[in-house]
Parts: sequence; structure tokens; C-alpha cells
Amino acid sequence: MTHVGIGEGMRTKGTIALIGVFVNGSPASPGCAICQMNGALVYTETTMPTNSSRVYSVSELITGLRELFHQAIGTITVQGEITGYRTPKSNLVYFEVKDDSSCMLCFALAHEIGIQLEDGLEVQVVGYPSFFQKRGSFHFRVVEIRPVGQGAIQKALDALKVKLESEGLFRSERKRALPKFPERVGLITSPDAAAYTDVLRVLQNRWGSIDIKFFPVAVQGIGAARQIVKAFDQANSFQLDVVILTRGGGSLEDLQAFNDEAVARAVFASSAPVVCGVGHERDWTTADLVADKRAATPSNAAELVTPDRIEVAASIEAIIETMEAELLHRTAMAKVEVDDLLRELVGALENRTVNVRRLLERVDRYAPELDRRIFAAKQQLESSVHGIDRAATQLIGEAERRLNERFRLLRSFSPQATLDRGYSITRLSKNGPLIKSIKQLRPGRVVTTTLADGSFDSTVTRPRP
Repeated sequence: MTHVGIGEGMRTKGTIALIGVFVNGSPASPGCAICQMNGALVYTETTMPTNSSRVYSVSELITGLRELFHQAIGTITVQGEITGYRTPKSNLVYFEVKDDSSCMLCFALAHEIGIQLEDGLEVQVVGYPSFFQKRGSFHFRVVEIRPVGQGAIQKALDALKVKLESEGLFRSERKRALPKFPERVGLITSPDAAAYTDVLRVLQNRWGSIDIKFFPVAVQGIGAARQIVKAFDQANSFQLDVVILTRGGGSLEDLQAFNDEAVARAVFASSAPVVCGVGHERDWTTADLVADKRAATPSNAAELVTPDRIEVAASIEAIIETMEAELLHRTAMAKVEVDDLLRELVGALENRTVNVRRLLERVDRYAPELDRRIFAAKQQLESSVHGIDRAATQLIGEAERRLNERFRLLRSFSPQATLDRGYSITRLSKNGPLIKSIKQLRPGRVVTTTLADGSFDSTVTRPRP
């Protein structure tokens, strides 16, 4: 299993519940320091050398005070009532926290708020006192806000749920299915929580070959929400198949980190499907509502993420047995079908053999008669051929005689035969039209006359009708 550091210590400085307690007036005089002792802010004498003759610039004084507060006090928790809350128009949020006798200015980044603020809300603000460098005025830099009291916490939680639901973070259609056989699982929880050991035990027992990437975080208290968000940022850099976010059960105050808006948005933006398992069945957080799958307990989260190898082995064995039984059944059915086909084939071959044998017997029985008929048919064919030859010769001779007669008759009607009998043909020219009428002639016209053995030209002197 791989441990992935979050980059922020698991242990934070001691948290003090402080109602309107902060340093008023000028900074501590030389030789004194401000520190936490038994949950209260006190002055302590120091042996630091003093230099009363030195003159400080305003910037040096403000910078010194900022460093003094940061080093001597650090991160603390202050409880009071919100007043003067202004809806942020940028990423900065300003408001004041007061009690019966004091009031202090607070500011935070909008994404660090995590709950819906309003005037009159009792809260605990986590942060550190400081000074604005330019104005030199005191302020409290808030990094986390927690409502105080069941009513206030529930009211803030209800308002956050309405907001997230309106943005679609709870929609069931966007929730992703969990992988059946994950190889790389991310685990976000506290290493000191019982949920940590429960999840590891179940994961190893159910699917021992799994690769677990562990992101240790605080699950409640100061900075817990920020650590969870940072853990998701780091988990997104790994190619994880699924992420488990879990912790044990607790009161509404204990579960505030899992009801933080930034945590809900980190779950929503996770690159891998998220299973959220918090405490007991009755404990529902905004992280549960946003997660792709909600588990009743940490152990149930591990069960949802991984298959049971015993059940998987049993399923595989059952599948193999079913396949073997099916294979045996199909083999037996195929054998029966093959046997039936072979019997049909053998029967068909035997029938064909009998038929062929009978045919051969008939051929043997009718062979002499067949030879006789073939011989008689051959003789008849030869006789017919001789008869056809004689008839064809006679027909051809008769056709030649009749053709010669037709030819002689045709020649007797030809122009040449007419010329041979003493007639002539006269044309207007050698190849011109025939002269059929005296009207075609005029004096001086040359005409061509064709006889049986030649032709001659003549000139018309006077045509006579």
C-alpha cells in the first residue's frame, strides 16, 4: 500500500475556544511576547534585548506585529456571532464576529467558507490574527468556519444541500458505475481511525491483489476539510479506478468536514468514481449525497468497491462446471446426430449398390438383344444412307436440267438477244437515257446507237414524226 502525503501536518496547533478575546491596543512592549498557555492568550517576559532609541517606520512596525502574531499565536479558533456579513462580489468575503463586549473584522476567500453565512449565526472561525499592511488595522484571517450548536449546524447544512442540489451535484444520472474488478483504489481517511483498519482488512480479505493508494487526512477538527480537498487533488493525479472517502460515525459537529461545500465539490470533481462511507446507516452527509455510491459503513464501502474473491472463485467454478456439462451434452448430441447420419449414409449406399447391381444384371441379360438391335439399326442406317445418296443425285440432276432451261429462256428475253435478232438501241449519249420518243430529238443532236456487235454515233438532221 502506498502512503501519499497531503503536504499539511496531520497534527495542528492546539485549538482554543475563545469568545471575543484578542489583543487590543499597541503591540507588546519590548521584552514581552504573546503566546498561548493553557488555552488562553498571555503576556510573557522575554530576555530579548531592547533598543528604545531606534525609530521604526510604519511598515516595519506593521510587519513586525504581523510576524509576532503569526509566530506567537498561530492558528486559533474564535467563537462569536456573525454581523455585518456582505455578499461577496469577488473572491473576498468580509464580516465581523462579536460577543457581548468586543468585535473583530474577519475576511476569508469565498471558496474557504464551506457554509452559508448570515448575520446572527453563531460560529467558530478558525484562522490567525493579523494586520492589513496598508491600513495597519487589525483583522482575523479566516481559513475555516464552523456553525455552533445543532440548530445552527443543521440550518447551515440544509441551506448548503439546497444550493448543491440546485446546481445538480446530487443528480442520480451523473453518478458513475463502479468498476467490477478495480486494480488501483484510493483511500482517503485518518490513519488513526478505526475506519482505516476496517477498510484495509476488508479490501485485503476480499481482493488481496489490489493496489491501495492511501491519502492520510484529518477527518474532523481544524483544517480537516482542507486536507480532504487536497487529498482529492492529489488522487486525481493518479490513474485510480475508484476512491473511498470514509470515517467512523459521530455527531453533527464531528461530521462537519464531510458536510463542507469544498469537500462536496471535490467529490463531484473527482476523476474516479467515489464511494463515501460515513459511520452508521443514519449518518448522511453532503459528501454521501454527491458521491457516486453511498456506503452504510466504512466496511460496506470496501465491500462495494471490491468483489469477494471467494465468491468470484465460486462463480468461476460454477461457470466452468456449467460449460463442462454443456460441452458434454453437446458432444453427446453431436455423437447421436453423427451416428444417425452415418446410418442414413450406409443405408443409402447399400440401396444404391443394390440398384446398381440390378441394373448391371439387366444390362447383362439384355446385352445380346441390344447388340442385335444395334446391328440391325446400323444396317438400316447404311441402307438409308445409300437411298438418300441416290435420291439426292437424281434431285440434283433434275434441278440442273430445269435450271438450264430457265437460263435459256431468260437469255431469250435479254436486250442482247434482242440485238442479236437485228434490233438496235439508241441513246442520247453513250450512257445516256434511251430514246423512246421523237420528241427527245432535235437537229444537230448527236446520238449513240448500239448493235449486237458494237455501236456508232450519228447526228440528227431532221426529226420526222
